[in-house]
Amino acid sequence: MRPFLTLLVTSALSLPAQATVLSHAVRIGFGTHGNPRYEGFFEHLEMQLMVESGGMTPMQVIQPYSKANSEALGVDKEYGTLAKGKAADLVVLDKSPLDNILNTRSINAVYLAGKKHQ
Repeated sequence: MRPFLTLLVTSALSLPAQATVLSHAVRIGFGTHGNPRYEGFFEHLEMQLMVESGGMTPMQVIQPYSKANSEALGVDKEYGTLAKGKAADLVVLDKSPLDNILNTRSINAVYLAGKKHQ
């Protein structure tokens, strides 16, 4: 199994490191360094930088926020992907982030433990 790395990419200095990590097929996990005071803001900025300056595709950015993190924590049998019998919190978007990573900001609804969050 490939090693995991939590990579901070919110500064331009770490973007070259990201390219090195990707070239060595290291799995990346995200979300371990968020600021609860501004929760959500920096995650969207980080995703944007990873595509625009870091050379990742939108899919390479999206998967670490769900699938890879659950694998890193060893809870991938219960969480991380949409499948029968797994628990899931969902963010429903109006536009596809695969077309443009900025579309992660087009949030229509959020479901937590199966209930729509108001």
